[in-house]
Amino acid sequence: RRTALPLAEPLSPLPRAQQDFILRWAEVIARTNYELAYQFAEHAPAALADLDDESAEAWIIAAVDVYDREGLYPGTQAFRDHARFAPRAQCAAAVTFEQAAPVLTHFMRGLSGRALTVASAPVPWTDSDTIYLPPRVAVTRDARGNFLIYKMIATLLWAQSRYGTFNTDLTVATQHHGDPARALAWLNFLESVRLQARIDQALPGLAGDAQRLYQQLGIVRDDSRYASLVLPRATVSDSIALLNTVDLSTEAPNVPWLGVLRPAEASAVRRERLEREKSELQAALAQVLQEHNASKDDAEFSIEIDTASTDGAIQFKLELNNQAITPPEPVRNLINAILQDLGEVPGEWLKPDDTAHDSEEDSDVQQPPDREDEKPHDHDRSEILGHAVGAARLERKQADQNDDG
Repeated sequence: RRTALPLAEPLSPLPRAQQDFILRWAEVIARTNYELAYQFAEHAPAALADLDDESAEAWIIAAVDVYDREGLYPGTQAFRDHARFAPRAQCAAAVTFEQAAPVLTHFMRGLSGRALTVASAPVPWTDSDTIYLPPRVAVTRDARGNFLIYKMIATLLWAQSRYGTFNTDLTVATQHHGDPARALAWLNFLESVRLQARIDQALPGLAGDAQRLYQQLGIVRDDSRYASLVLPRATVSDSIALLNTVDLSTEAPNVPWLGVLRPAEASAVRRERLEREKSELQAALAQVLQEHNASKDDAEFSIEIDTASTDGAIQFKLELNNQAITPPEPVRNLINAILQDLGEVPGEWLKPDDTAHDSEEDSDVQQPPDREDEKPHDHDRSEILGHAVGAARLERKQADQNDDG
């Protein structure tokens, strides 16, 4: 069971004004969620070493807003990412989503695998169709470094889809732990170790830039505890196996380009996409048969996958009655997308059906469950935060006047 001692020790050496600032805000946030308040108090001493009062208030309000709209785990992650609100020198070098998005969109199109959309969100994550990037990055003191962090965030989220993070039920993998949210944060970190190794192999140029950034930020990568995750054949199952050995009383390590995992949303999008792609593939294969003047009754499609490929691309051959054929580009992209999700194309999906796509009814993507159990019903968070900011500023003004007097 957690106690207040780990929170009190970092608070004790701080100036009285900073102690009061943290305690006052912890009380305000506790009216929303006690765990969120604990996470704030845990990260606040380090944050206040980098942030002035105005930046700290922006950090707090943004994190609570993330919690309000997305839940406890993303809100906790937002409290850990205080570096993005760093003031002064970093502000001049900050890179915004609007500045980075055009370049990153083209960059993402050049990567192998499914085409992904780029959008902005308070905390980075992906539902496996869209990559959500933060509105601003201000971690380093140069714009080049901050843009590189944007690029690393996007690439890591791409890798989650490309290298199978969502090929298993992550909710099941974490729910049996005493603290599922912390287990999910640890699994996110372990997957980042595995995926970064795959990225280094597939994109050596980016790997070199990333290594320089690690050195610049003083982040140590090589850790023998995670050696099994950097092996070429490591999968998400290896990350889950290692998760079961982790001491979950400790926080997962964090780096500026680590987003969050949202398994429910990703699973719903993936499920809807696979249903659609199955019918599209069957209809496309029926068209291929017509182009080859072949009969559906005695035609058999098969796929041979090149397991030796290491450059990030999925190499395969489509065969019709054991003879290799060159599929149209849309068919190749469709098969590539299915292989990315499943690692194979089920035999049933390779049966041509020219009625499959026409008869498919549109289905709504499953929405994430309501988080009513996490949300207070007797407080308006915006009003609470607004009053808290006003009170804090009034107290500072009065203290300044007393000092002058």
